[in-house]
Amino acid sequence: MVDEIYTRVLAGEALTGYKQDENQATYSLWLDHEDYFIDWAWSADKIKRFVDVVGYPYDGAKARLNDEVIYFKEVDVLDDVVVEHRERHIGKVIFIEQGAPVVVCTQGLLVLKEITANGKMVQINFRSRFK
Repeated sequence: MVDEIYTRVLAGEALTGYKQDENQATYSLWLDHEDYFIDWAWSADKIKRFVDVVGYPYDGAKARLNDEVIYFKEVDVLDDVVVEHRERHIGKVIFIEQGAPVVVCTQGLLVLKEITANGKMVQINFRSRFK
């Protein structure tokens, strides 16, 4: 859409607007401090997208671990595995892969490549659960 508008402006074409149909309108609300916490009921794909979208200059994706706020700077989605009683284990570290914790999501697995607390890189133990 931006390319189309830019091309039209460069060509000297007039841009025409029209009144929004309020029956088709959607609204995006403002975010506050609490909205940057990860919802572990989301799929690994959705969490990765969230981490990517709310990074700098925004507050950044975060979660609680042992009463500490952990910031998620870089994550990747891994191929899923079968997890018995998965619903009971959402947010838990299932593996450590090449030094990086892998977390169980509702759908998929998430490898935490760069995470911080108080501005410093943190190491996560195997028996950890994010909330």
